[in-house]
Amino acid sequence: MAGKQIDPHAYHQKSPVLIRGFFHLPWRTAVLVFWVGWILSCAPTLHKPPSPRVVAPPVEPEIRVCLTDRPATTSLQFLTPYRLQLEEAEYILDRRIGILQVQLSADRVVLRNDKRYFSLPAPARLVFVPDGGTGQFEWNGRVYPGVFSIRLDHSGSYVINQLPLEEYLKGVIPFEMPTGQAEYQEALLAQAVAARTYALYRLRQEPRHPAFHLYADVRDQVYGGLEKVNDRVLEALRRTRGQVLTRSEQVAHVQYHSTCGGYLENYLEPPDSSADLWADRAEDGDNCRISPIYRWIERRDVGTVLQNLQRLGRIDEQDREAWRQQGFAFRLRVNERTTTGRVQSLYIQVADREFTIQGYAIRRVLADSSGRALPSNFFLLVTSPTLPEQFYIIGAGFGHGRGMCQWGALGMALSGANYREILRFYFPAYELKKVYQ
Repeated sequence: MAGKQIDPHAYHQKSPVLIRGFFHLPWRTAVLVFWVGWILSCAPTLHKPPSPRVVAPPVEPEIRVCLTDRPATTSLQFLTPYRLQLEEAEYILDRRIGILQVQLSADRVVLRNDKRYFSLPAPARLVFVPDGGTGQFEWNGRVYPGVFSIRLDHSGSYVINQLPLEEYLKGVIPFEMPTGQAEYQEALLAQAVAARTYALYRLRQEPRHPAFHLYADVRDQVYGGLEKVNDRVLEALRRTRGQVLTRSEQVAHVQYHSTCGGYLENYLEPPDSSADLWADRAEDGDNCRISPIYRWIERRDVGTVLQNLQRLGRIDEQDREAWRQQGFAFRLRVNERTTTGRVQSLYIQVADREFTIQGYAIRRVLADSSGRALPSNFFLLVTSPTLPEQFYIIGAGFGHGRGMCQWGALGMALSGANYREILRFYFPAYELKKVYQ
């Protein structure tokens, strides 16, 4: 059966009816209809505004910390289940495996006990990932959370802990500052901000190594795992979560130290600046006067200085032996000081040999017989009135004197300052900002 034919002129046949209907309207109504139609045709098209784009808030980053970069034999135990994926198989390691002995050398890593044995030549990378949750492992007698890895390559051997930044800070704050008194709380908050700022700077702007961001020792910040975590540490992290110090919209490169001894180095100024002394002082005295190393006196002898010169590689055993047998003249003097009085350059003469010692090496060349470095470069030299081979070092403070004085922060907290006031005092050029939730 043929389909119904469509007349292409049908629309045009009906259109005159519509037009004719318009012209048969009363004239006032027709004019009104015309103007309404014209206005509607000229009206701008209304567009629904787009929904605002939902931007996810910045999240807490993860950080990689080098627990050691020295070949050693030590112990490892997994307190919760961890996974190790190797080429031949996947392994689950937990407390039931027991303690593994770890041998790290320049060309091989070995993990062994009576239940497991792993031996990999360099280059090698072993990554132990928690099997659910944050996980916990014990390395060399200390408990740490997060991912544990061992890496051997041409640059060295590294044991690395990867974990969320706030978890990392739990293991920094109590190792960097005393937490024993409730009155210290505001200083702990200031320490939390300073430590977080330093860590985030290393993470984002200047990591120590392609495999990790910072060290777990005094080369960066002391990180000791979960051993000393307490309620005051957790409170400091909770109240300052995500807060860092910034300068010019960038995370600042902050520094801090134990005890300034009353005067701070203004490290924002160039080395040759004639900036005024920056006193760490309240109305009733220096903020850090409560420090046990606010002032100190140590005694040294010429033999110890020679031993330290050898430790620094400036002389050898043959030099020392020759001088002992032949006798020698010895001179020691300060060459140069900073504006605060800290020693920048030290001159030593032994017989006909001259040495110029600078920076942290000054503290090492004046170390005690065990090699323990001098507390700071802030000192005076005084000769012994009765023993010409001995001298005294009368000094102040502990550390480099730049940034926040930790005992000064504790002193300010005991005097009633809050953490924002403490940070404003020690970092006046920086702004406090929350960078993640």
